[in-house]
Amino acid sequence: MRTREKATRAGISDFELGLWRLFFDIRVIATLGLGVIAVLPAAGLRAVVAVYALGVAVPIQVALREAVTRLRFAPWWIPALDAAVLAVAISLEPRIGPLAAILLLGSASQAATAGSRRTVGATLLGVPFIMVAFARYGVADAGLIVAAYLATAVGVTMFVSMIAHEERLVRRSREELLEGIDAIIWEARPYPYDEAHISGHAEEMLGFDKAMLSQPGAWLTRIPAFDRADLVRRSREAIDAGRDHELTYRVATASGELRYVRDRVRVEVDGNGRPLTARGVIVDITDEVRVQESNRNLAELVERVPVGLVVARAGRDGFTTVSVNPAYERLTGRRAAELVGASTADTLTGPGAIDIRELLADVRRTGRSHQRIEAGDLRSGG
Repeated sequence: MRTREKATRAGISDFELGLWRLFFDIRVIATLGLGVIAVLPAAGLRAVVAVYALGVAVPIQVALREAVTRLRFAPWWIPALDAAVLAVAISLEPRIGPLAAILLLGSASQAATAGSRRTVGATLLGVPFIMVAFARYGVADAGLIVAAYLATAVGVTMFVSMIAHEERLVRRSREELLEGIDAIIWEARPYPYDEAHISGHAEEMLGFDKAMLSQPGAWLTRIPAFDRADLVRRSREAIDAGRDHELTYRVATASGELRYVRDRVRVEVDGNGRPLTARGVIVDITDEVRVQESNRNLAELVERVPVGLVVARAGRDGFTTVSVNPAYERLTGRRAAELVGASTADTLTGPGAIDIRELLADVRRTGRSHQRIEAGDLRSGG
């Protein structure tokens, strides 16, 4: 299953959602600050400004922040809403006009991440509210001020929208590249097993959702308890030293099966050598480990079987001995050290050697196996 960042109908991603949450957090803090300042006598502002900021503007920002978080949508219409809210604030206190202009430009720049056309439309919808507020107090050159605001807002909107579009394309291309790798990709600051961002084929490999594995401590719980302490120790020692490294360990799947994985870790450090970020690529090597275990078992069997075995490699001038087992050494009285790397003419000696070499040549020529019950005496003493 191909996995990507969650998106809504507006196409908002986790990255963009984080920007919107930060945007509203800043606005809440700024509005709270304005409300507190308005209460101070030294500010010279009307008390109604504090009431409006704390009783109306702050709740609106909090509500919008929660709505964006829960529904995951991009409120491209925020410049129009801000214009209406700020128009009322200007009507209550004209001296906050410059602050209102700054807030409106901020709204337009953030909303531009959702698309330039919609943001420009929302900016135009908000102009009548500002004009009405200016008209109430007879602001000189109101038309010129609004025209300058529109020109600036449209320019900022187009610029930010273009950057956001290019960033989105780059991020999507990177995600598609990562999803094409049959592996789990993770990133953590600074350690891989405390809290990591997981992407890639986590569900296919282990049966777990990436979001679940990205939670604090979730990856650790998938490592068997007997392996965990030593693995974490070795990993943290390498990361603290700013050293790229490779780890091989076992993880438990959703079904409880233990799989072997290889984790290649790259560590980024600052100018002082302190670790900043650790990134890793985890691949499933269970089949490879099982083949190695099978080969080891086969090798042990070959070492113990009471039958002389010779492994030979075909070359231009005949066959070269690659390996002989202990049984062959015992049966023939010849040592592996003197036979390996030599021609089979040296390995296969005695009355039956000629027949065996002819059989080997026929196997090489035809590809068919042969069995000879009586091969003669191959012992070193004849």
